[in-house]
Amino acid sequence: MLAALTLFLSINFIYSHQIYQISQEKEDILDCVSDITRKYFSKGDEITYFDVNSDDDTVFQAINNIIHASFISRTLTKRLKTIPNEGYIIFAGHAQELVNKFVYFTREPQWNPYARFLIIIKSLDAELEDIFNVFLKFHVINVVVINGTSDCDLYTYNPFEDYGCGKRFTKIIHYGKCRKPAVDDIFPNKLITGFRNCTIIISAPHWPPYSIDPSRNVTPSTGIEQYMFQIISELEHFDVEYIYSDDAENFTTVNEDMSAVGPLALLQYNKADVILGGMILIKSRADAFDYIWAHLAYIDDLRFMVKSATDVAIWKNVYLEFQPTVWMLLTLTFVVYSIIFFVLFSVKDKNSIMLKMWDSFFQHGHEVRGRFPIKCFFIAWIWFAFLINSYYQSSLVSLSNHPAKDYQISNEDELRYFNMKACISPAIETFQLAEGMKPYMNMIDECDSLMQSMKSVSQDDDIFTITLNSLYLYHKHEFYNQWGASSVYCFSIPLSKIIYGIYMYKGFPIHERLHSVSLRLRENGLLDKSVYDIYYERMIKHHFHQKPLQLFLLIPWYLYIFGMCLSVAVFILEFVVVKKFIRHSSER
Repeated sequence: MLAALTLFLSINFIYSHQIYQISQEKEDILDCVSDITRKYFSKGDEITYFDVNSDDDTVFQAINNIIHASFISRTLTKRLKTIPNEGYIIFAGHAQELVNKFVYFTREPQWNPYARFLIIIKSLDAELEDIFNVFLKFHVINVVVINGTSDCDLYTYNPFEDYGCGKRFTKIIHYGKCRKPAVDDIFPNKLITGFRNCTIIISAPHWPPYSIDPSRNVTPSTGIEQYMFQIISELEHFDVEYIYSDDAENFTTVNEDMSAVGPLALLQYNKADVILGGMILIKSRADAFDYIWAHLAYIDDLRFMVKSATDVAIWKNVYLEFQPTVWMLLTLTFVVYSIIFFVLFSVKDKNSIMLKMWDSFFQHGHEVRGRFPIKCFFIAWIWFAFLINSYYQSSLVSLSNHPAKDYQISNEDELRYFNMKACISPAIETFQLAEGMKPYMNMIDECDSLMQSMKSVSQDDDIFTITLNSLYLYHKHEFYNQWGASSVYCFSIPLSKIIYGIYMYKGFPIHERLHSVSLRLRENGLLDKSVYDIYYERMIKHHFHQKPLQLFLLIPWYLYIFGMCLSVAVFILEFVVVKKFIRHSSER
């Protein structure tokens, strides 16, 4: 009995000691976290709280009661879409749990690697390097790891120390105990040297005028955004290394979990630091990456493009001098004037009078016989015919120097009215879908790229395309004939304005600095000069000939030949009739 009692008291003592120890550890952790949160997290910030392996809100409630901060308790099933993450407090039982589940925070639009991270791990062994490798992978710099025991220790790292450039770290920094850390600031500015002596890997497609692959030998100049980064690299003292590709029209899309499908995925795989080259800025991309946009804001747009109107058929220049209404009025005037003429003067040879009136339009002379009133009335008509003929010939000379064109389609309503077929490249279709625009469905096979769609339009009157105005301006000389006339026509009113962005991985350390410098380069005109220089180099390579004088017959040959044959037949008929009439008269 005594032995059993002794055993019971011993177990109770051990259990009570463990409870006290656990309670003491929890109290130490609460005090440590509360002190750090109160000192280093701004009041009013939205702080994300997350416990990896527990649904117990005891710690969360205790911290919230102590410092009264704005906490957001998170789970693994919900993502933040509108509330910004301005700080993270994460509890984990083991380091491996954090390593496996930390990626979850990066798969939401409000993921913020610039925030301050406070990581509490209950059982922290020799796995600190694995933890900081995860932070390095996702570019988290302002992080402090706490071991969840009594008298907590503080750990961090600095991937920019010894010119690590945010890509490596050589040691794990121990700040000492939480109650009395060895430093005054456990979240210091670690980017002291910036990107000095670092090499930034830039992925760039061949997409002039924004990025130009020098191996293509198309121009000695660099692209606009390449030129900008050349200046920035000199100011910030870092080097750049380019990876050129041929996927400019592979339009990157972003899934709901912020994973990119397309060239921008290189940033998430840490195979590139920056991607440039006419990359359009859209909301889904802006949520998944850091970017700068001020350098090329609203300088480009989407335009409808159709084939340029060609010259009308030559024979149509016979009647284009007057509008249809004018021709109808002339016909009506001729008929009414003839009727008045016949009624007033009781003319017997009506056919002869009408032929003379008609012949007056061609400025042929006639002898006017009859009484004085008849002569006056006929002279008035001759004067009217002279004015009409003068205007007609003046217009005919103008049409000879500047031939009339067929009707030029120039707005979106006319595309529907004339039932034009769409020739839209996949890149434009994807962009319109990503922006919530109603896309035009492609109905032509030869439209796999923007250039191919423009070439198809230049050869067909019944199709249209949507293209980037800057792309057309760069390649416009390819659509000119030998006289310098363009075979395509861009609408004057744009379909949509475009903002271009240079994308970086989320957490790029000098993102704000790059944005500021790029804005200054735009404002001082250096980027505009780069654009003009590239266009000028393209322009001076093309020379156009002066169009020589061309003689042509207004009336079609078949109509001319028919008229000649008819005239000869009438002449022969008249000759035979007159000869027979003379013979018949002589016999009498």
